[in-house]
Amino acid sequence: MISHDYHIRLVGTTFIDQNKRRTDTFQYSYGYQTFILSTPSGVAPPSIIFRYEISPMEIKYQYYRKPLYHLLTMLCAIIGGVVTVAGIIDKIVFNTNELIREKILLGKLS
Repeated sequence: MISHDYHIRLVGTTFIDQNKRRTDTFQYSYGYQTFILSTPSGVAPPSIIFRYEISPMEIKYQYYRKPLYHLLTMLCAIIGGVVTVAGIIDKIVFNTNELIREKILLGKLS
């Protein structure tokens, strides 16, 4: 006969919202397996097995809002990066253009 085996994992979880309210709960995951259990004398009767694994650690989710200066710092970093890359590209194009112009004036461009 067919037997069923469930493996259940529990992890303690704490949620803290923006009003500092605390909610204690559990998260779980499970696995399921069916198999035919046999013994030396023949087929064993059907069975159902539950295996629990309770985690000794806890997960904590806490809501917090980032301050306004964090947004301003990120914007300045993005703008600075764009200006830097644009400057590098401009310098490469300008130097390449000058090099080609000098070779044309000297008549060495083939």
